Amino acid sequence: PYTMEFNAPNCLSKLASIAEAAGVNRMGESQENNAFYAVKGVRKLMEDVNFPISLKDIGIKEEDIEIMATRMLKVTRLLAHNPRELTIEDAINLFQRMHEGKPMPLSEYIKS
Repeated sequence: PYTMEFNAPNCLSKLASIAEAAGVNRMGESQENNAFYAVKGVRKLMEDVNFPISLKDIGIKEEDIEIMATRMLKVTRLLAHNPRELTIEDAINLFQRMHEGKPMPLSEYIKS
């Protein structure tokens, strides 16, 4: 769900379609809200099947975040197709949220 959240500002319609396919969309609500419901649905599914929701849950240490973020940015063949450009700061923030299991607020789904 974390990369879905990060990419949300650049692919709201796709995430809203996921919400619809998953049956968690709400008619008449904005794409931002429905994108949020899609991510929330994925997070709930993870919880329902007892899938770890954070990196901390699987033993990743906070001090490993920066090296993980740096290494992730070297996988350029995957990043080339990502809907949103990823800086080192973005990657570190993403891994910090993943480490804590912290969802991104709905207010950040809107492009600035």
